[in-house]
Amino acid sequence: MLRDVVANRDPQLFNPNDIYAVPAMLGAALLTVLWSIGFYNALAQLLVAVLVFGLRMLSLHYNWHVPHAAATGSGDAQKNG
Repeated sequence: MLRDVVANRDPQLFNPNDIYAVPAMLGAALLTVLWSIGFYNALAQLLVAVLVFGLRMLSLHYNWHVPHAAATGSGDAQKNG
């Protein structure tokens, strides 16, 4: 994110059409689980980093996108009622 701000671009993290934060959050959650069960070591860190990097590269190669939330709620019910 800092790279994008310094380059005077919109941070890639906020791009709704790109998987950027999902692999990072998955990696953080996985490391938290590994730490809580006592398997947190340098090898675990390396394997999770490779997994996160691999997911990011696959998302770029296959053009994966995060699905957008549907815009339903009380405002739609008032329009139709």
